[in-house]
Amino acid sequence: MASTYTRGAKKARSETQLGEYKISDTVIGEGSTGKVMLAYHMITGKPAAVKVVNKSSKWLREEAQKEIQILGKLNHKNIIKIDAVEEDEKSLYLFTEYLEERDIYTYMQRNGRFTEEQAFALFKQITAALKNCHENKICHHDVKLENCVINKEMDMKLIDFAYALEFHPPNSSFLKFNGSPAYSAPEILFRKPHNETVDIFGLGTCLYYMICHCFPFCDEDNTSYEELCQNVRLFNLEFPEDVSTEAKDLITVMLAKDKRPSFQDIKNHPWYKKHNSNAKLNLSQSN
Repeated sequence: MASTYTRGAKKARSETQLGEYKISDTVIGEGSTGKVMLAYHMITGKPAAVKVVNKSSKWLREEAQKEIQILGKLNHKNIIKIDAVEEDEKSLYLFTEYLEERDIYTYMQRNGRFTEEQAFALFKQITAALKNCHENKICHHDVKLENCVINKEMDMKLIDFAYALEFHPPNSSFLKFNGSPAYSAPEILFRKPHNETVDIFGLGTCLYYMICHCFPFCDEDNTSYEELCQNVRLFNLEFPEDVSTEAKDLITVMLAKDKRPSFQDIKNHPWYKKHNSNAKLNLSQSN
């Protein structure tokens, strides 16, 4: 589902009943193509997330239809599924599962930095989701912690496929440059042709943030776009002293300007192997 769960819930003006769902007046996020509301299934009472897309915008409508089509091709436990699509005169409504802890970025703002073991439990799931995307010739193109939603058991689902692109190797390249600058590969920042390995760069940025609680090439509030590009160009990459050598090495190769590792390379890396035998953690134990 194309949504980014945001930090605070805001109130909308009214409630809507569509199909088997009742949409509450609580806004739980802002997606790439519309607000994300909290809804409830009227028969089971189970909560759901619903993205509301304004049909009056041709671009928004087309992006939503593309997302529905792409998610229909994916079937993985770590990728969100659209449970229902409804519409009225003004909007399209995409209903999906609701994960109560919302996104990893928001969780970290409340609870702080992860240990490397805790970060791995999530990193492994994000990696598996992206691997499935690439196996199905889909580049997510907006990999970030805000697009990784979780529950209390640390189960993760990848969301927001509004910017996703289909590719057909060999020699595929994209000329679309949307995404989130702090997570964007150099090719996107510098408006160059690129391929699906931009997702690996985003994955490396996610791991860096989970372990370091900051972005690799920018300050969250005080870095301009030009300064970000300069830092990426110069590869000014630093780590806190307590980050392991193995983690530094894996992150560094994922954030490379070219020749980024494959998913198999990542799974074969010493840091991945070191943590892979550990039991899955519960978020209540993480801080």
